[in-house]
Amino acid sequence: MSTAAPVLRPIDLLQLPTLAAFTLLLVFGGVGRWLDASGQGWMAGSWLVVGAMFTTALVRRVGLWLLTVAAPIAVLLLIGGQVLFTEPWVPKSLLAAAVPLYIKAFPVMASATAGAVLVCAVRLVRMYRGRRNDPAGVGRS
Repeated sequence: MSTAAPVLRPIDLLQLPTLAAFTLLLVFGGVGRWLDASGQGWMAGSWLVVGAMFTTALVRRVGLWLLTVAAPIAVLLLIGGQVLFTEPWVPKSLLAAAVPLYIKAFPVMASATAGAVLVCAVRLVRMYRGRRNDPAGVGRS
């Protein structure tokens, strides 16, 4: 009886844990907000959308659904960090400064979530086809 060693494809080697992928999404969003002076323009939005799609493509299967909807949480953390460093530390003024920024970021959050869902769907279709074509389960992704 011979047991074949599992075939590792390049995509199998690049799977990130969920927290690492979420941190990478925060890095993408932070770089976009830093490059865009206002933090709400197309540069920040495109970096967040690309970051959401990239990290969803690289996360392990276990964290796939968590990272698919992580863009609004990432935007909330990024806006919260921006407001904490630029506004006085009065709770009412912090909230008054953060809520309009978060509301204005809704189209970006929706676009990032839609891009992540698209990547997730592609990954699930590829995984389903791989299992169907490989009944022994040697090349699972």
